[in-house]
Amino acid sequence: MDFLDDLHLAELGPIAWLQSWPDAVRPVLELVSVLGTDTFFLLCLPLLYWCVDPALALRLGFTVLAAATTNAIGKLAAHQPRPYWIDPRIHAFSVEGRSGCLPGTRRSAPRRWGGSPRRWPGRGRGGRPG
Repeated sequence: MDFLDDLHLAELGPIAWLQSWPDAVRPVLELVSVLGTDTFFLLCLPLLYWCVDPALALRLGFTVLAAATTNAIGKLAAHQPRPYWIDPRIHAFSVEGRSGCLPGTRRSAPRRWGGSPRRWPGRGRGGRPG
């Protein structure tokens, strides 16, 4: 077994555990998933540009573009299976045709949400108000 096979086996247990939660929790989990998608940020960027700070919106737009590009290249290069492709216990709540390696929401959401407090508007060095 190689590293990626071990990684797939390690992630199947937690995924099955999360999917065993009651159906009442599913809308909350879907909302959290939506907050990390490219579509959500593309819809929010005009609001950020017009209502908050154009420079911040442009930086965030370039970050979203760079994250989506690197994610697409990584998925093409790795082409790993999705968890529901390899384990019948896992249910696919949304079917995705692309490979399952490098999920964009986990990898790029911190970058999209600001990453470091020192880059937030109105903040000085080290994230302190300045």
